[in-house]
Amino acid sequence: MIRQPVLSFLLMLTLGITFAQTQTLRTYKIGLVRNIGGSPLHVAEHQGFWTDLGVKVKLVVFNTNQELNTALENQKIDLALGMIGSWVGMYLDGVPLTLICETYWSHGSDKIIVKKDADEFGLKGAQIGVYLDKPSVTFFLYQYLARKGLSFADVRIVELSPEIMSRRFIAGQLKLIVSYGSYALDAERLGRGRVVATSRGFPGCMPGGFVVHRERLGILSKSDLAAVFKGWLRAVDWIRQADNHRAYAGVLNMETLLGEQPYVETGIKRVLASISIHDRKTLLQRNSDAGGLIRYLEQLKVFLGQSGQLTRNLDPNVLFDNTVIVDVLR
Repeated sequence: MIRQPVLSFLLMLTLGITFAQTQTLRTYKIGLVRNIGGSPLHVAEHQGFWTDLGVKVKLVVFNTNQELNTALENQKIDLALGMIGSWVGMYLDGVPLTLICETYWSHGSDKIIVKKDADEFGLKGAQIGVYLDKPSVTFFLYQYLARKGLSFADVRIVELSPEIMSRRFIAGQLKLIVSYGSYALDAERLGRGRVVATSRGFPGCMPGGFVVHRERLGILSKSDLAAVFKGWLRAVDWIRQADNHRAYAGVLNMETLLGEQPYVETGIKRVLASISIHDRKTLLQRNSDAGGLIRYLEQLKVFLGQSGQLTRNLDPNVLFDNTVIVDVLR
């Protein structure tokens, strides 16, 4: 029989060890912008999936892609979730980055809009507005222009915030823009715009995923990264269950799309249709050796070379490290 003083001591020792472990548990900061593709992060947070997996995660939401990119470059966050083409653009600018997972595609949410009275084939020399002058957006535009018999060198690209870009389009100062969400709707309704292409028509041209600053790779625990991905996978499975769509709409309205027109349960299918969030099978196909992400990076390399933007060597197998995500999926 354990005497009371000894029992009390053992209990205090156990509590002390548990407290110490809790105190030393690292918090992982994940940066993102408000986008449907990032909604599994908010779901995982609200459902407590990471807590169950023993990892602490703090989501840091930025207002613009530019702010997110700056935080990543300056190592203010541990991981970033966003458009992979943006990470490639930063890498070409000299920022040491490593891609670690592709998780979704833009699947109709990004749109190319022209004035209703504009000639699509008469755009040579025209100024085209984009919300981000990175390969994540310009590769989509490049593919559209190629279908019209135009090269990337035939147009002039100007990067503008989506709000300013919509205003200039409505005022007739721009004939063609690449936009998304409510900003694209404003251009259509108020600017006499017509949608001539969406990312749905160019499958996989705008993938999104996780990236890490290379200098932080030695700091981040692979087991913790695996737990982060497991939480993401649980969230994706949760979102796909129809019984959760009402609760999912709540997460979108409170977190992911805060400030936009509220979404209701019946609109979830339409919301999910605009962004293709990968299921487990697709994740493995896209992130495996010689998989879809590697092919995308190879295509991007061709585009960058043809448009004179390939400022340094771009080896997809060096830029992308799929070790953790593939281990989790298998």
